[in-house]
Amino acid sequence: MKPAASSFRRRQRVKSQGEENGKPSYTLDELLAQWDFSTPRTEEEQVWLDIVPVGREFGSAEFDELERQAEVQEISIPDLADAAERERLSASAIQAFVNIARKWQLSEEQTRCLLGADKPTYRAWQTNPYGTTLGQDAITRISLATGIYRALHICHGEKLADQWVTLQNRGQLFAGRAPIDYMIEGGTSGMKMVRRLFDSQSADN
Repeated sequence: MKPAASSFRRRQRVKSQGEENGKPSYTLDELLAQWDFSTPRTEEEQVWLDIVPVGREFGSAEFDELERQAEVQEISIPDLADAAERERLSASAIQAFVNIARKWQLSEEQTRCLLGADKPTYRAWQTNPYGTTLGQDAITRISLATGIYRALHICHGEKLADQWVTLQNRGQLFAGRAPIDYMIEGGTSGMKMVRRLFDSQSADN
């Protein structure tokens, strides 16, 4: 389903990764016009759209509302400061994150840097996710990545949603860099800013 146009998306411009080699740049509307939004989603794509983020989506517009509902309705929200809770969530979180990174076509270096892990640690997590207990920062990054993934698939067509993080972006936040580079450099704070970007975009619609 084609998302409603917004003033944000009309202003936003995205450059292809190869522009430095002489390839042209495109507006986001021009890229969106290339996709067939009537194409049905595959079963795998629908599963990912239905993913429940791990823990709270930190930085999201719904964060305060989740806490309020938890107080009023006694909803169980995972406490990521609790090592036992992180141990319970870690294996599924790692698997979700690896699959999102694959969808975004990230390199191993980009994937582990986005997660804030060195090479030996990341490979150990991949090899034995069920024997891993992630730290609070790592599992928060996965929660944010999951929220960003979902937001992209709400705002954009399937192909652009999965390409967006690696496309150079002329938006004010990115200043010509790809969002993945911005998030790697900014760490958890950078990922929160990208998540909030989609919250503000939704509010404008």
